[in-house]
Amino acid sequence: MRLARRGLSVWLMGVFVSCSSGCSSGKPAVAAAPARSVCASGAAAGDAPKPVIFTDFTALAERVARGVVRVVVTRPRASDPGTEGSPSEGSGVVLSRDGMVVTNAHVVHAATRVDVVAPDGRLLGAAVVAADEPSDLAVLRLQGDLAGLEPLSWAREGVVRAGAPVLSVGNSLGTGITVSAGIVASTGRSGLGHARYEDFIVTDARISRGTSGGALVDAEGDLVGIGTGILVDGRAGAAFGLAISARLARPVVEQLASGRPVSRGDIGLDVDDIDPARAREGGLSSADGAMVTTVDPGGPAVRAGLVRGDVIVEANGWAVARRGQLRAALSLVDSGHEVAVVVMRGGKRITVRLVPGSSPAPEPHASPDVATTTPAREPRRR
Repeated sequence: MRLARRGLSVWLMGVFVSCSSGCSSGKPAVAAAPARSVCASGAAAGDAPKPVIFTDFTALAERVARGVVRVVVTRPRASDPGTEGSPSEGSGVVLSRDGMVVTNAHVVHAATRVDVVAPDGRLLGAAVVAADEPSDLAVLRLQGDLAGLEPLSWAREGVVRAGAPVLSVGNSLGTGITVSAGIVASTGRSGLGHARYEDFIVTDARISRGTSGGALVDAEGDLVGIGTGILVDGRAGAAFGLAISARLARPVVEQLASGRPVSRGDIGLDVDDIDPARAREGGLSSADGAMVTTVDPGGPAVRAGLVRGDVIVEANGWAVARRGQLRAALSLVDSGHEVAVVVMRGGKRITVRLVPGSSPAPEPHASPDVATTTPAREPRRR
């Protein structure tokens, strides 16, 4: 169901959401079943039913939508690089009153022109400040009259928990700014082949084509993620939205906005995921972690005392359940800055401190809008 209110399309997903025009106070409305109804549990008619709580997100949605813009990109025509192709559309999130906007790198990849449409329909120019394809993030600077735009703030914690309510706000299917509600299905997802450095929030809030670069916000309206793609299962027809977590996006965006290249450290080792069989063989109580398979001679890891068979369970303050999480955590550490790494060795938890060296620049990567549940195996290099 879709409701239109003041030019804002609101997509309703899940039984706990209602944006009825009859509930504009911003307070929860309570709808109780008829007094004589029969409960699903089989209780006798006449028993007092439990009320069903509906939450009105109208005020929150309208506030957040003032900080999200349409991004219209023109690229050369593939068949004739000398001419322009049809424009494509994405989304962007306003982060400052002087017009700094974050979007996806794949939204502006190879762009010859970028235009931005404000929530009230005004056309603004935009320049690409910088893009970081390994994380699929880019920063734009708006040009023109910025009146009416309301910057969004990063969530303080940088992470959300599974089950938390969220809103997805973006330019869905190129139809203009839309809002949908859902919950967080999972966090810390990686290894999907969408980008080199991945730390995704998975949600059932609608993230469709065109909402790449849009906002995923919590119940306070704070930015917890940047919409980037769709996780689909072609056989089952299931689909979830993917958003780059704020804990990964924020430090990258801050470096891009400052004009500095994104600096990432390399600790000099290769790791692999742990399956249940390997966990049993190693006497491990959990299959979570990234197992060290090789250590570079003379590198930061070997100097810190890490050895083959160590299982890394935490790095840079991040819990590590899979090797992709280790890569994302270490991608935020500048070379030359000390980082703490926690490993399991012989049943004991050991903390080591090391100083990463410079990481080689990865190959350019233009991310698609759609990821699948059966991606190619990701590179293991950290």
